[in-house]
Order: sequence, then C-alpha cells, then structure tokens
Amino acid sequence: MEDNFNNILQILEEKKDKYPNLTTLWKSFLVKQYKQLTDTLNECKELFSNIENNIQTDMDQKTILLLYLLKYNLFFQEHDN
Repeated sequence: MEDNFNNILQILEEKKDKYPNLTTLWKSFLVKQYKQLTDTLNECKELFSNIENNIQTDMDQKTILLLYLLKYNLFFQEHDN
C-alpha cells in the first residue's frame, strides 16, 4: 500500500508543472486520507493488542455505534472553529 501511495505521489510530482491545480488538490486529498487511514490502523492495532485487559466480552453493535458517534461528534466540535 505504501509503495502505491508513493508511486502516485511521484506521478503527481512529475505532472505538477503542467497541471498545478489538479496535482495540488489530489496531493492534499491523498495525504490527508493516508494519514487518516494510518491513524485508524494504529488505533485498531492498539485496541486489539490490549483488548483482554480492557473488556472481557464483546460489545453490542449499538454501543459501538454510539461510542463512534460520540467520538466523532467531539472531534468535529473541537475542529469547528
């Protein structure tokens, strides 16, 4: 995945003189998406590395959804400025 990402960034770099607006937008978008995916993967890894220390049984889907919504609601409130 990282190789593909770097290859695409290289293509954008090669085309930036001819297509500066398109390449700038795509690069910005892709870098943000890649960071978000990397952060999410790290969160998942951290959670499942220590899950037995935190919870003993699985959570129901409604509880998981509620926690997800609360987390992102707080995130958007903090970044709304």
